[in-house]
Amino acid sequence: KGIDKETYLENLPYPLKLSYTSINTYNECKFKYYLNYVLKLNTFEDTFAAFVGSLYHKILQLYKKTNFDFEKEYQKYLERRELSLKEKVLLVRLKKELLDLLEQEKQQDLIIGYTDEYLEQKIDIPLRKDIEVIFTGTIDKIMYYKKIEDTYFAIVDYKSGTVDTKIEKMKYGLSMQLPVYLYLINYSKVFDNPIFTGIYYQNILFNYPSFDKKSLEEIKKDRIKLQGYSTDDVSILSRFDPTYENSEVIKSMKTTEKGFYHYTKILNDKEVYDMISYTKKEIEKATDEILEADFSINPKIYDGKNISCEFCEFKDICYKSQKDTIYLDKVADLSFLDRRDDNANLDTWATAGN
Repeated sequence: KGIDKETYLENLPYPLKLSYTSINTYNECKFKYYLNYVLKLNTFEDTFAAFVGSLYHKILQLYKKTNFDFEKEYQKYLERRELSLKEKVLLVRLKKELLDLLEQEKQQDLIIGYTDEYLEQKIDIPLRKDIEVIFTGTIDKIMYYKKIEDTYFAIVDYKSGTVDTKIEKMKYGLSMQLPVYLYLINYSKVFDNPIFTGIYYQNILFNYPSFDKKSLEEIKKDRIKLQGYSTDDVSILSRFDPTYENSEVIKSMKTTEKGFYHYTKILNDKEVYDMISYTKKEIEKATDEILEADFSINPKIYDGKNISCEFCEFKDICYKSQKDTIYLDKVADLSFLDRRDDNANLDTWATAGN
C-alpha cells in the first residue's frame, strides 16, 4: 500500500547517501530497496570470502609503497578475524596465489604507461540541495597521465570470481557500475580536464580450471588482464598500453589490418559522452522516485530470467504477484545511448573533459 511521503522524508537521515549498489537495487525492485535501505532489514554476513576479498584489496593498495613488508601487512590483516582450522588451511593456498598476483601486477606495471595513480578514491557528488542527497562511490584504482592541462585516466575495479563486462542493461538503470565510475570522474574535481582512456574490471581472485590447453602461467597472466571498455583513439590507448595490439594488458584488443575486431569493446568520444549523460539521467530519475517514497513491488524479468528475486533475501515477506512483475526486452547493443539533442555540447566535453 506504500508509505506516507511526508513521514518518510521527516525520518530520513540527512544527507541521504546513494551509491551504485543502492541505485541498482532500486532499479531491480523498488520494494527491495525499501526493505534494504529504509527499514534496514538486510543482515550483514562476515563471510570468509568477503574477508579474503578485502585482504586482497588491502595488499593491492599497499604493495607499491616504499618499505612495503608483505608478511607484516598480511599477518596484521589476519588479526582482524578469528580463523577456523578450515580457513587456515585455505589461506595456505590463497597466500601463495596472492603473492603470484602481486608478481603478475608488477609485470603489468612495467608495461602500462600511466605511472601515477589513486587507490581507493572516494568521490561524493551532491545531487539535490532542497533535500540534501549525495551520490557516493569508491574507485579501487585510477591510473592517470598528465599532459599540460589534460589528464588521461583509466579506471580499474577489482573483482573476485567471474567478470561480466556487459553493460547493455544500463538501458534500464541496471549493471551501471563502470558507467557510474565515469560519471563520478566527470562530475567530481579529481581531475580538472579528464580525458577517457578506459574503464575496466580486473579479476584478482578466482578458481583455476581443472583442464585447459594453456599452461598455468599463461592462465594466470590471462586472468588478470583488464576487461572492459577502451578509447578508440589509438594515440591515447598506445600511451596507456603499448602492447594493446597483442592484448598483453587489456583483454581482447587484437587488431587486423583494417583496425579493431568487431567484438572489441571500444568507445569514441561521443559514446563516452552519451554514456555519462545517460548514467546521470538514470541516477537522477531513481533519486527523484526514492524521494517520492515510491517503493512498489516491481521485480524485473530480463531475457527470460528473474534478475531481481533470484538472490533476494526477502522472498518470504514480499508477497509479490504475477501482475507486479515487469518484463524487460534483451538489449543487443548500446545504440540506446545516442542523445542527439546533446550533440551541441559534445565538442566542449571532448576537449575539456567535463
